Amino acid sequence: MRQNHTLQHSLVWFENGGWWFKILGECFGPYKEMLEARYNLLIIQGLSFQLRQAISH
Repeated sequence: MRQNHTLQHSLVWFENGGWWFKILGECFGPYKEMLEARYNLLIIQGLSFQLRQAISH
């Protein structure tokens, strides 16, 4: 059962007892702590940026 998003921070939200984020069309979670979800989101964003740079050169 889906609940409404009670708290949203950028691309990270709390739902069903955990923190989630969505990137590249996929949802990742749940994480116990918002900082953990945010950290993993930033890692994926950084890797995506590096991959785009490598492909463009």
